[in-house]
Parts: sequence; structure tokens; C-alpha cells
Amino acid sequence: MEDNRFSARVTPSKALYKELGRIQMKKTKNSVLFLILGIVLTVADVVLTYLGGMGGVTIVVGAYLMFFYWLFLGDEIGSGIYKSIHKKRRDVTDTYYFGETSFSVYNGEETSSVKYELIIDAYETEKIFALFKTKNMAYVLPKNGFTQGTAAEFRRFIGAKTGSPVKRIRTKRNLPLRIVAAVLIFAVMLGARIGADTLYRNRIAQPVPFTVENYTIELNHDFSRDESGEGEYDMGVFSNNAGVLVWCYTQEELVEWLGECESAHEYMKRISEILGMQREDVGVDAQGRPYLEYTEETDEDAWYCYDVGQMQDDCFWLTQFYCFEEYSEEYIGRFIDWSTTIEIK
Repeated sequence: MEDNRFSARVTPSKALYKELGRIQMKKTKNSVLFLILGIVLTVADVVLTYLGGMGGVTIVVGAYLMFFYWLFLGDEIGSGIYKSIHKKRRDVTDTYYFGETSFSVYNGEETSSVKYELIIDAYETEKIFALFKTKNMAYVLPKNGFTQGTAAEFRRFIGAKTGSPVKRIRTKRNLPLRIVAAVLIFAVMLGARIGADTLYRNRIAQPVPFTVENYTIELNHDFSRDESGEGEYDMGVFSNNAGVLVWCYTQEELVEWLGECESAHEYMKRISEILGMQREDVGVDAQGRPYLEYTEETDEDAWYCYDVGQMQDDCFWLTQFYCFEEYSEEYIGRFIDWSTTIEIK
């Protein structure tokens, strides 16, 4: 054609369409969106891990997928477009001719013509020009495919014909660098998660004091105090699988309940009889305090109990540690350790 200003030869290849896929990611802002979502989900996972320890992986997997899409989804989109091209068309070289009012595409058998006003967007990367006829359909021109005119001249030409400058986009072409980035992102995410879990474990390992009057006991961070005031105890502290109940009996209450006794050991022996146990079942712990260890059954559950008694002035303090019987082996050592933190002033 005599009025041709530019011409180019294009043979479809996966590399060309990967460039197109990266343009799609950039122009739709999906690239930035995936990056932001990846950061937000990562921060959320770190916060949740700090608050509750390392649990499920749903959020962290979602976060990493967002980063992966940010790095590689453009390539996948381009590869998908390339695969959608009929196999017979993949090795066919198209020749583009650009005139004053339109451009035509010759595929060796037939020619199609496109007016410039039908091009809604024009983009370029370091390797290609992409002329979009619709939001998702574009003509792809490799910069090294021009047989008439240069890429720099074509940029000015097509910008004038479409009425808007060609938009330049930087694409991530260095695959090894992106793979390294993906590995580093994974390492950072894993490190942040482990670090948050370590902080969580250090935080919950710190004992929490619970106090009623002049009585104090230190328990794990997952215990919370019953503030309802409905229980018949002086203080109740509970976690998911265990509880601690504290009673303070005055001398008058003790005499009414158990009769006259001279020591905490005698009171605990009286309590053992009420529970249907033998007086000899009362043990003495490392602090010299009397204790009882037994199982109490209700209509629905069986409970393992560890009771410790202690006299202070004219008051008898009874501390009961309990859990479901099925957890007794897990908690007996904890009950003993927690009992050593009891302080009565």
C-alpha cells in the first residue's frame, strides 16, 4: 500500500503474550491490589499470631497467594491468552501495515482493516506495543518486528492517531529475580509468624496474679476471673479446661461446718470424711500444707480435683484446682506449681 507509514511482522510467541499479560495486570491495577492485599493479610496474620499463637494457615496462605499473583499472575494471564490462540495460528506470521486512517493485518490468506478511532488504549513495555481494541483484546507488536519505521517514530505516530499518548509500563521480565523475591517474601512471612508466636508464648508464660482480700495466686495468662458475683466462692478463676475456686472460712464458719479443730491439717481431714475419703488420704505438700486429691462425679461429667488448705490468723483458706478427669495427667503438675504461688499476707 502506497500510503503505508509503518509495517511490522508478528509471529505469536509465549514471551510476547506474557508481556501483554503484565500490561493487563498493570492497567487494571490488579498488581497493586494484590500487593496491598498481601501486605494487609500478612499484617493480620502476624497480629492474630501474637494474640493467639500460631494456629491455622488459611490467612498466611492467602497472603502468600496475593504476593505470588503480584509477581507472576501477569505471566499466567499472558500464557493463557497464548494458549487460547488456535494451534494453527501460533506459527503464522501476521504483517501489519499502518496507513493514515487505518491499519490492516495480513495473515497470508486474508486482510482485515481497523480504523484508529477503534483503538481505545495504547501501551508499551520495553519489548512490545499493545493496541487495545476492547478492554481485554489487543494487537501485540514486538518492537523488533518493525520492517518500516522505528519504534520511537511509531510511538509518536500511534499517539497522534489515537488521540492520546502511548502509556509506558515497566514489566517484571527477570524471572530469576522474581523467583528470588518470592523466596524472600516467604522467608520474611515465616520469620514474622515465628517471631509473633515467640512473643505470644513469652507473653502468656508471664504469670498473672489474681487477688481477693489478702490472698494472691499466680496463674497462666489464659485464665480470667469470674466477676459475676453469683458463685458461692470468694474467688473463681477459669480457663477453657480448668478452674480455680477459693474460699475463706472464718473461725465461726469453720466451727459450724467442721467443728472445733486446731490446725489446717485437721480441717482437711474433716473435709476428707465429708467427701467419703479416709483421713489418711490427706497429704502434705512441699510447703507443709495439707492437700486432697480426688475425682468427683456429677450426672454428666467427672472432675479431677486438687484441694489445698492453709490457715492464716483466724481464717482457713481452701483452694480447689479442678479440670475434666480426662485432662488430669496434663494438669496435675500445673496445679502443684500454681499452688506454690499462693501467698496470704
